[in-house]
Amino acid sequence: MLHCICPNCNHKIVELFYSIKETPVVSTLLSNNREEALNVKMQPIDLVICLHCGFIFNKSYDFSFHAKLEDHADQQGYSSTFNNFITNLTKRIVTKYQIKNKTVLEIGCGKGDFLKLVCSEGNNVGIGIDPSLVITKIQPNPKINYIKAYYAKNHQNIKSDLICCRHTLEHIASPDTFINLIYSNISNQESQAILFEVPDTTRILKEIAFWDIYYEHCSYFTLNSIQYLFENNHFWIEDI
Repeated sequence: MLHCICPNCNHKIVELFYSIKETPVVSTLLSNNREEALNVKMQPIDLVICLHCGFIFNKSYDFSFHAKLEDHADQQGYSSTFNNFITNLTKRIVTKYQIKNKTVLEIGCGKGDFLKLVCSEGNNVGIGIDPSLVITKIQPNPKINYIKAYYAKNHQNIKSDLICCRHTLEHIASPDTFINLIYSNISNQESQAILFEVPDTTRILKEIAFWDIYYEHCSYFTLNSIQYLFENNHFWIEDI
């Protein structure tokens, strides 16, 4: 047994179950040559599970390695399989929750692929927030406004009908603090929908999918731990 604080529920009893002594701190950053690639910084991964909420996290994660990274090769829009998935997801979200002629805020929007689809499918306007935005690499869209920043308290005045956050939460070392911030920012607004998408850790463990465990992913969610996170921060869950 270890005694460190779980960043998902703030309890203190966790158990170490998986360690890697050295792994690259960045897996999506483009290197200009072989020497740069070989000199990528290496850090350990020590996955622990919280025995209270079931949350899994890398207790050795150091955010400073990722604080100012840009120019990631993280775009998946060149894959027909991915495009089919994200297109079907967008249509389902827009139809099921009637996200039409609305304002959509995406936290961690990347290059805006999903946000563009949501705006196009539902005739919506979009706001994308991401600290690693490279505006010159994003095709201008009159319906979307981009903000290069970390989502923070000063964004509480942004009014939206849907907040979406896809494949960002697993990169956040303090999910309880982050979700509490979102709740605090929107608590005075009218009821709105939120959509989060993360890797399924149950699948990763079942398939022994070691390629889905890497340094950028400091947080690993199962159905139970993500349900705990949102309910503990006053959200009502309609679907997981």
